[in-house]
Amino acid sequence: MSAQRVAKRYAKALLDLAVEHNALEAVYRDMEAVEQFLKQNKQVEAILNNPIIYSYKKLAILKAIFEKHLHPLTIKFIEALSKRNRENILYEIAIAFEKLYEEKQGIQRAYVQSAVSLDEKLKASLTSLVAKASNSKQVRLFEQLNPELIGGFVLRIEETQLDASIRSKLRRIEQELTRA
Repeated sequence: MSAQRVAKRYAKALLDLAVEHNALEAVYRDMEAVEQFLKQNKQVEAILNNPIIYSYKKLAILKAIFEKHLHPLTIKFIEALSKRNRENILYEIAIAFEKLYEEKQGIQRAYVQSAVSLDEKLKASLTSLVAKASNSKQVRLFEQLNPELIGGFVLRIEETQLDASIRSKLRRIEQELTRA
């Protein structure tokens, strides 16, 4: 079974457990923090993926990093992962948990790339547009700067992408001119 499928099953189990213990919001924040930490600290992720390092050592590292900052339920979950030698998919579990949580809460993620930082008015317009298009209660807009776009923006929602960048318009003009 692929790591993503296994991670999704663990994430679903954690979601159900968090709902049962009335700790859904806290566990969601924890999983966001775990994802961000592992994304930024590749050395820790490398340790978790190293089959030579014993699980109890990996657990000790994770506890040293997270124990004072995470909800007790999240810590117990990490301990259970460790018992099953699944620390290597903690990052994937965090991502899968966030997606499941957002589906449950009616939250839609949208990613926007732009050459310059977007002003609040444009962010609000994009958020409103995405909410209407996806019938979502709430939208989480993730902004990324990409100077290569020259101007405009590229908006991505799940598998759909809207390219309103100057770079893409210039490419289309170039293609039209080369055809003529």
